[in-house]
Amino acid sequence: MRYLSQTTSPSETLLERLRQLPFDAFTLTIASLLDKLGYQDIQPAGRTDWKGRNRAGGVDLTATYVSAAGKRSIAFQLKQFQPNQRLFQRAVDELRGVCLRQGAAEGMLITTSGYSPTITGTQGMVAPLYLMSGEELALLLRQYRIGVTKGGKLDEDFFKGLERKSQGNRPGVPMKEKPDQVKGKYDGDLVVTVSLRQNRSSLWRRPALRQDPSDQPF
Repeated sequence: MRYLSQTTSPSETLLERLRQLPFDAFTLTIASLLDKLGYQDIQPAGRTDWKGRNRAGGVDLTATYVSAAGKRSIAFQLKQFQPNQRLFQRAVDELRGVCLRQGAAEGMLITTSGYSPTITGTQGMVAPLYLMSGEELALLLRQYRIGVTKGGKLDEDFFKGLERKSQGNRPGVPMKEKPDQVKGKYDGDLVVTVSLRQNRSSLWRRPALRQDPSDQPF
């Protein structure tokens, strides 16, 4: 495990820890955050390794969000990227294609790094996409104290607990041979096998990030 210097910011330390997780443990961390943000029917697609295909055809998580306007389905792609890696237009185009093919109304790309400022065409009437950078991800995890203690330090008990349950590999480590993974449904820190729901509906509003510094836990 790599350790950062004492001058590294809490967000950078948290992001580095996320990059070191097996992919299925990283996915469950994001599922915990989505649960706190009010998403429902959170279903990991079953990919355990940081690189490779899954049976969901390019989706790492699916969920629904319910508002006064109704319920809307969202497809998520998760990128466990190093700081020098960026999301580019190709990733946006690929996820929109996945959304159209699977009938998801929205898409979101979540990365532990950043994305190119040249990305265009994320909005529109059909399958609009949202981008969450590593900076935004770390902010939300810290706000909801996911993987972070009340005092603002890394919650190693949280991460080690996920790692003990992991069936996957870490970035840069060769993938294990295993049977095809099944889709699962997020239930706290557990995943139980379920069938992926296909019912789709309308009008979803993305939860806004808190901007008031007083909202920060530390």
